[in-house]
Amino acid sequence: MSKSKPSPIIHIKPPVAVKPVPAKTASSHAAATREFIESIAIAFVLAFLFRTFEAEAFVIPTGSMAPTLLGRHKDVVCPKCGFEFVANAAEEVEYQRRENLMGLAHQNLPEMYEIYQCVCPECRASIDVMPGNPQRELYPSYSGDRIIVDKFAYQFADPKRWDVIVFKYPDRAFESYIKRLIGLPGETVRIHRGDLSISKDGGATFEIISKPADKRLATLQTVFDNDYTPKMLGYGFPARWNPVADDNRVWSTSDHVTYVCDGKKADSPAWIRYSHLTPTIKDWFRVPKAGRPVAPIAVQPVLIRDFAAYNASRMRRDVETNPIPRDNQTGLNWVGDLAVQCECDASAGEGVVILELVKGGRRFQCRVDLTDGKATLAVDGDDMKDFRPSAATPCKGAGKRTLIFANCDRQLYLWVDGVAQRFDASTSYPDLKNDRPTLDDLSPVGIGVKGASVAVRHIKVFRDIYYTAISARLMEEQRIGATRQENNPHCDFMQMPAALKNGERADEFFASPEQWGAFDDKNMATVSFPLGKNQFFAMGDNSPSSADSRLWSPDMWWVDRDLLIGKAFFVYWPHSKDRLPGINVPFWFFPDFADMKFVR
Repeated sequence: MSKSKPSPIIHIKPPVAVKPVPAKTASSHAAATREFIESIAIAFVLAFLFRTFEAEAFVIPTGSMAPTLLGRHKDVVCPKCGFEFVANAAEEVEYQRRENLMGLAHQNLPEMYEIYQCVCPECRASIDVMPGNPQRELYPSYSGDRIIVDKFAYQFADPKRWDVIVFKYPDRAFESYIKRLIGLPGETVRIHRGDLSISKDGGATFEIISKPADKRLATLQTVFDNDYTPKMLGYGFPARWNPVADDNRVWSTSDHVTYVCDGKKADSPAWIRYSHLTPTIKDWFRVPKAGRPVAPIAVQPVLIRDFAAYNASRMRRDVETNPIPRDNQTGLNWVGDLAVQCECDASAGEGVVILELVKGGRRFQCRVDLTDGKATLAVDGDDMKDFRPSAATPCKGAGKRTLIFANCDRQLYLWVDGVAQRFDASTSYPDLKNDRPTLDDLSPVGIGVKGASVAVRHIKVFRDIYYTAISARLMEEQRIGATRQENNPHCDFMQMPAALKNGERADEFFASPEQWGAFDDKNMATVSFPLGKNQFFAMGDNSPSSADSRLWSPDMWWVDRDLLIGKAFFVYWPHSKDRLPGINVPFWFFPDFADMKFVR
């Protein structure tokens, strides 16, 4: 650190005789040294005070908040389809934390805890990431996101629902946890069918709660990205987006990535629809190791579930026990809260583009009129004939726009080019009793065009977070042989259907409508958590793999206000890149600017 001399204070005085400037002495050098040391000391004191009272840096250790915040993980590019994703590797160090808590000697990482396999969320191929893997790639494990926590946020303001909070773990105050704030003091939190509800009258009545638009957009999880379809077609798997019935005379595609519609040829909307045709492990065994298969591989449509590739990592000990991943890694709960994103390129300012989502057989639509840019929401059925919120959007005339339409927590959302649109009426709707899947839920997403010439590309399907209805009390009941299936402690089915026993036939169950009577309320878990004064309820975004308020203790599920540290607000250092972006030149610790972000 170089020493900066203070600016002199100038005094206007009568002229005096000029005196020679004395040479620097040892005492002046000592004063300069003392000044330097004092400046360093002051800097450390200021940094300490800033850390104590204003902000502090934390490292995310586990994946309980994925994909919002990442713990220790591996970056993986699927060798089959090219899709990029992250796989959880927290278990590689989690065992050491458990050993420390139990007072055991610290050991080096055993090979049995290394992550050896993961599953691609796009094509569901099982990928070896072990040393010496078939693709001869290195898959290092990176530490979690480093974040800045605002410790001043709750000194003069109350925590808000959906904040990402950092707090001291109630049972071990020396450990810091990070979760999303769900329940506020005096409320009762209920989890049922993947949704969160709040009661403010002691549990007499509950109302479903929905995230604001910015947090909703940040927590949607990818189901399928259609840009990777060509690679999957090369293995013989079918395209998931296809024209409906005779609409192939209106819609055309050469690569199943860009779909062009001449809607002027049809008197009614022409549709392309998404079918959830996810290959299984058995389907991949049918793909020859070399070359295209002679005949296309038939893939059975299934319901969209709460599969998370982040949680599908398998350690060496798991792989050696069973080389084939179990089907329960593909999700055990149906998710009906979905979203669709696409780029619409209209050649003229006329006609209508329709985005449609299906849940429990009910159809939810957003109709965008290209003539005036007006967007109108609608739900089928006589009971919703008066539900017509509308918004003025920038979709007027020809041009490219990226649209996102979502149906989550009984509320509809629309974003145009990343901006949430404001409607002239509430976009929330009442309970439609559509909580059981139907045949239509096997093809739950559609894009329709009427009277317009439109090219549609970059289509993505997303799902909402499915909050698992589990509690420490239910886990305790399971241990003493109560109602829950032991091998599926996170599944919402209280009485497990035969097809789901041990999770070994999940794909068959979710493709078989005759078995979907298991979705009756009597088979679905419900848990409730009342909160007292100054008590908060916290949950991880990665609900199936989060040790949060639900699971701490049968008699304690809250965070006291005095245990709050602050609010997470910025990821200042995702793991660094090993190479310079865009060129294959090694550059250790190059900052990953793209993943630096404010925490939503």
